[in-house]
Amino acid sequence: GFDNHGPEFEAIEDDITGSFFHDNDINELVDKIKRWSTLDAKARQDCRLLARKKVEEEWSVGYQIEVLSKALFKN
Repeated sequence: GFDNHGPEFEAIEDDITGSFFHDNDINELVDKIKRWSTLDAKARQDCRLLARKKVEEEWSVGYQIEVLSKALFKN
């Protein structure tokens, strides 16, 4: 589970904008670090763009206002 993570883990899409690894599995952690540290420039840029898009769509101030407005002012 994600009990040892802060809420930021929700922004990660596994193998798209980041990676998860099992607690205390150093070999898996090393594999994930190698994967992300060896991406080419285009793949790194794609990852950045997808991560920003997810944050803007789900956690931006504008999105939060929209969610709260819908909850508070249901028609």
